[in-house]
Amino acid sequence: MGLTIQNELFQNLLKYIHRIFLVKKSLEIIKPDLVFTTFSNEILDSIAYEICSTNQIEIQKLDEPPKRFENKFDKVNFALNILGKNIELSVSESQFKMLKKIYEFISNLKFNIMTIFDKKEKMEKTVLFLDFNLNWHESLIEKYFNLGFNILCLNNRRPLLWNNNSLKIAKKFRIEKLSLKKSEEEIDFDKIMEKINFKNSDLENLFTIKEFNFWKIYKNELTNICKKRFKDTINLIIQVEKLLNSRKIDLVWTLDDWGFDKTIVNICKNKKIPSCLFLAGGLQVLKPEGKLWPMVMAKQRIADKMFLWGENDLNNSIQCGADPKKLVIGGAPKYDKIFFDSKKSEDYILILTGGFPSTQYSYFNSISVINEFKVLFEKTLEEVKKLNKKIIIKRHPTQGPQEILDIIEIIKRIIPDALILKDANTLELISNASLIITVRSTVLQESIISDKPIIYLPYIKNDIGIPYSKLNAVIEISDPERIEESIHNCLFDNITKKKLENGRKEFLEKIISFQGNAAEKHVELSLKLIDGAQKNE
Repeated sequence: MGLTIQNELFQNLLKYIHRIFLVKKSLEIIKPDLVFTTFSNEILDSIAYEICSTNQIEIQKLDEPPKRFENKFDKVNFALNILGKNIELSVSESQFKMLKKIYEFISNLKFNIMTIFDKKEKMEKTVLFLDFNLNWHESLIEKYFNLGFNILCLNNRRPLLWNNNSLKIAKKFRIEKLSLKKSEEEIDFDKIMEKINFKNSDLENLFTIKEFNFWKIYKNELTNICKKRFKDTINLIIQVEKLLNSRKIDLVWTLDDWGFDKTIVNICKNKKIPSCLFLAGGLQVLKPEGKLWPMVMAKQRIADKMFLWGENDLNNSIQCGADPKKLVIGGAPKYDKIFFDSKKSEDYILILTGGFPSTQYSYFNSISVINEFKVLFEKTLEEVKKLNKKIIIKRHPTQGPQEILDIIEIIKRIIPDALILKDANTLELISNASLIITVRSTVLQESIISDKPIIYLPYIKNDIGIPYSKLNAVIEISDPERIEESIHNCLFDNITKKKLENGRKEFLEKIISFQGNAAEKHVELSLKLIDGAQKNE
């Protein structure tokens, strides 16, 4: 059960560690005799109080109510298109689940989903997809369907059917939408939760940074995380066990074996059901001070096989400590169709904001790095504005109030006429753009596949992940003074355009294998996994 909170715990600890360094460094530089705290931020002020007390520095509390630091995992940010307008919402996890149920109920009534598959013929083999986006993985689903597989989908984070295209795919391949039934078993959760306490815990000494032990501050946070998530996990285990006992499943596919997905994959392993994971598209490795920091912890993934795009992902995964026996190069099925799409271009510039640095995902960057990026981004917008072209901004779906930089405020201030979209088809926007400007994101790969000129604005230092600029697939800019020239060259200089075109071809050859037929390769390799499991029964 501890593995199910691993990712959340890692990210939760970052905000504590960041603030410990911040307070300690400030005290070292300023050397104050007296420190005031407003207790406007519970974590920051608790850390300051403990460090000051330890170092005999007087600290006084000002009379303000504490502000609780929100756990990212307790909030869900999403957008709904209502009557042609994007409505952005930030709700609790429980509220999101309730809204999801209501949305799915309405969709079932609207599209008559309940009766679509009543007469479906049951096939011999069954594949289960966890939280898959049907629009992205149509080619993979189609391959299994043509081989006579029952297609099951179990979605927790997003509705399975959320637009007409997803409905079309579901009907075409007779996809069965699963839902977990609430257990009727009586479980004394209070008794179980009582066992979760960390009094006189051996963990205490582990929570030490720079000779400062923050266990006293963090203990309650850890206890609350465990109590909340473990209860959810126990319920999930009971529900999934019931599902798997009632249905024969031959293979499970997951996009991310953390939390919900990891629990299901673990149960499948116990039942000898093989599992496959997409560990693909930007396995990121940072190298500060000679140390490897795997931001996607490939070593901790538990699926039987992890499917990668190509040799670059394979090498990075091995550096991250992943088991080479689990790694499989299969290409990128979600991009199969893009490789065959006809390239087109309208006269607009597309700016893709990506996942900007936040208090949760700072990528070990300092504030100075983030400020440098802010200057770079503002300069880019100013130069783009001068071109008098249509400008479309596509926001990242996860962007919310946790961001250090208020990207939307910056955009509206500099280019008030820009069209800002959040709920839109990114691939279509990329396909029609004459120039792409973006930060690190999977949209970089999508833009390269679509054969578009790209300006890349990095906000991560020491990134040794995917060699976009080294292969001349993009123009990477860190210096604001280069922005104007680079934009001009991308749009109008034939030598630059040809160099980027050749770079994109070389990039795709080295980064993405099995271009256009990756789905076929994924299915081929997964069938061997099923055969192996059956032989071992």
